[in-house]
Parts: sequence; C-alpha cells; structure tokens
Amino acid sequence: MLKSFSVSNYRKFNGTVTLDLGSPRDYSFNSDYVTNGIVSNALVIGQNASGKTNLIRAILDVTTNYYPPNLFAAQLGYDATFVNADAERPEAEFEYIFAIGGRTVSYGYAKNSDRQLTRERLEVDGTLVFDYSNSAERMVKENLSFIGAETANLRFSGDYSSMLAYLSSNVSAESDGILSSLRRYTARIIPIVHVGESARSQTRRILAEVIQSNRVDELEVFLSRFGVEEHLSVYEDADGSKALYCLHRRLIPFSECMSSGTRTLINLFYAYEMHPQGSIYLLDEFDAYCHFEVAEDLIRYFGKATGCQTIATTHNTSLTRNDVMRPDCIFKFGADGALKPLSERTSRELRIGNNVEKLLRNGEFD
Repeated sequence: MLKSFSVSNYRKFNGTVTLDLGSPRDYSFNSDYVTNGIVSNALVIGQNASGKTNLIRAILDVTTNYYPPNLFAAQLGYDATFVNADAERPEAEFEYIFAIGGRTVSYGYAKNSDRQLTRERLEVDGTLVFDYSNSAERMVKENLSFIGAETANLRFSGDYSSMLAYLSSNVSAESDGILSSLRRYTARIIPIVHVGESARSQTRRILAEVIQSNRVDELEVFLSRFGVEEHLSVYEDADGSKALYCLHRRLIPFSECMSSGTRTLINLFYAYEMHPQGSIYLLDEFDAYCHFEVAEDLIRYFGKATGCQTIATTHNTSLTRNDVMRPDCIFKFGADGALKPLSERTSRELRIGNNVEKLLRNGEFD
C-alpha cells in the first residue's frame, strides 16, 4: 500500500506537498477505512485550483517510468507545465513510500519533463539500493547486491527511461523479489476517468465486455445498489453486433440513454467488480455527476473494497460527516498549500458526535 507520497516543484506545487497515509488516529468508527495502520480510503478536499487534480496526476506519474522514453512522445508532445513555473530548481521531485509484502520501499526521483529523469533513488527497509544520476549516467551510491544486481551493466540503452525499469527488466529476480513486486504494484495504479471522450469510449468497451462475459445481471444489481433501477437485456443490432437495451414498452439503447452519473458507476463497476486487481484507484471528482446520497454510498463502498486503496477528490462537503467518513482520512489543502488531514487541522478533539461538515464550513480547519 502507499504509505506516503511527496511531490515538489510540480505544476501547481511550488514547494513540497505530502500526502501522509501512514499516520491515522485511533477512531473506532469507519474502521474499514484504515488497513494495517495505513489509510486505505482517502478523500482529498480543497478549493478550486488548490491542487487536487495535480495531486492525482502526480501520484500516477511513477507508472510512466517503466515506459520507453520515446513511447507516446509524438502524441503527447512537450509538457511546458510539468515543472512549476516559479520553481527555483528546473526539476520536479517525487517520493513514494510503499508497504509491500511486509517491507518498506522508498522510491524517489527527479524529472525535468514528464519523460526525462535526472536522478532516482531506491531504498528497502532503510537500506540504500541505488542512488543513480540519470543525467550523468553513473551511480552516486549503490548496494546492488541487496537485490542480486551487483554484476549488472549499468550503462543501459535508450530503450529504458529509468534505472529501475532497466534493472527490473534485465536482472534475474524472483517473482516475489522487491523489483518484481514494486513493478507489479505500480503498474496497477489506476486512474478512473469519468468525463470526456475517453470516458465515453471506455464505457462502450466496458458494456461490450459485460455482454461477452455474461455479467449483465451483475451490472444491473450494481446499478440498483446506487439507485439506478433499469432492467437490462442483450439484443442484436442490425449489423450483427450485440448491445444492451433498457426494457420498457419500447426498447431503448442503454448507451444512448444513460446519464453521466450512470457512466461513472459503470466505470467503477469495471474497476472494482470486473477487474479488481488495482493496487491504488485514483478518482478525481468522482462524484461530479452523482447525487449526494449516491456519493455517500460510494465512499462507503470504497471503504469496504479489500486489497486496494482509493484516493478520491471532491468538492462535496457532505462527505466529511462522521457517518460517512472520518477526520483522519480526509485531507484538506490549506491556504498555504499544505495538505493535512482534518484531525491535524484543529486543536479540537474530534469525536463521532461532532458535526464535521458544519465545522468545515465555519472555518475550523482553515
């Protein structure tokens, strides 16, 4: 699980922002939201342009370090907003602390663009494995015998974007070794998109897979759980393809009548029910098209999901109530740009009976 994440000089963030998921309080309510001493169901709140979306994008950044450096480069182009415009240093810095297989893994790196690393460092249980200067193409410090890589040729080709990618691809490692485990874990950090053309095309693919895997009844039950009462059935279209229809006096194509909120639910069904292999699910404004009661039910649903973490952002203050969330799992961006849980943003001893939403609206956590 992700225990802590820090990022600096990245997009909105001029300075360091830290999301500390490894220091929960001992609240007795909503205990499902903390797993083995780590927050597994986190909610990030803040004003517009406070950094919520940038935080989600920053956490996802590590997944690109395993791609070849030129992959998608032509489509993406140069990202002039990657490094903070007011930063004194020409690099953005990232640090992840993971708890994987009973071990603490710290991986940090610096980039001067979204595809160009300048330095990276890996520690396991406090032991330095390597500190590599990508710009100078040399090791600053290393203890590669710790991962059985002491004989590795350290001058890798341009096919690899990072030393971590190179070692995990070229060093003989056990399937449960730290390199393999870290690669599998970071590859399963999944963003869930609920707006735009990518969301619509993804919905079409999901519905096709639902039909092919005979899970229409499961989808119907899932939607009903969140208040969408539709009877669905599969019919063959004129071109021979199969599609889902809503059963009324007149059949209606499901893909044409669904709301944006229903599309959000379908994407969540795919991620959490059909392919529940994600390590971390990243949801930016997951409830933007949801009724407040549906949003509350979704928060509780995320809390009961096992074997994964959910990090979601929202503007919905009703989700901060203690019957929905808990103060040490709600992280708020302050006016100073710092990200702290509500439990640390007040001198008040918060209890289950406190009206956290009212306190929030009255400026208690500013």
